[in-house]
Amino acid sequence: MKKKGLEHIHNNTQNGLRSWQILILPGVLYILAGFLAFAVPFESYLALYIISGIFIFISGISEIVFFVRNRTNAMNREGCLLAGILDLVIAFLLLAYPEAILSFLPFYMGIWLLFRGIVAVGFSYRARLFGKLDWIWLLLLASGIVNFFFLLLHNSINDGLNTSYVTGMTFVVAGAFRLFLAFDLKMMHSFKNEYEQIVLNTK
Repeated sequence: MKKKGLEHIHNNTQNGLRSWQILILPGVLYILAGFLAFAVPFESYLALYIISGIFIFISGISEIVFFVRNRTNAMNREGCLLAGILDLVIAFLLLAYPEAILSFLPFYMGIWLLFRGIVAVGFSYRARLFGKLDWIWLLLLASGIVNFFFLLLHNSINDGLNTSYVTGMTFVVAGAFRLFLAFDLKMMHSFKNEYEQIVLNTK
């Protein structure tokens, strides 16, 4: 039983090692979109939304590729698939109807944020099971994503903070989570050797 559990963890580790690079691209793109949101003046926001739509589209493709490459025992692969599909839907709306979506942007971004936060919490929980990952930092970043959903919702109702700042911070936190997770998955390589040593000792 113990050996079977170790093999299950090993399969998860191998899948993480194989696909951690895929998560770097959306992380970098999200952070870039966040800084663009801070830097671009309001008059140029239509162009920013189009650029953000392209970034989110690429992110959605990356999530789906992560799902396809990890056919078994991947970390929260179902969440990756759903997040990838949602990214593609949001990207399509931003690219196809950029002017019409401006007034509804907080609503769409709120849905995107909430789901992203839920998926991130799922990743954090799976990471905790490995014990080797800094899962508490992943959980804090995931909680930050969910909190930004409520901040964006409150801001759209009360017209408080500048929406560009909220959007920018949202992208930066989401990107930081993706990068943190990617490099944590990379560090699983050290766990592979430890697993093999444990298996040898249990024979």
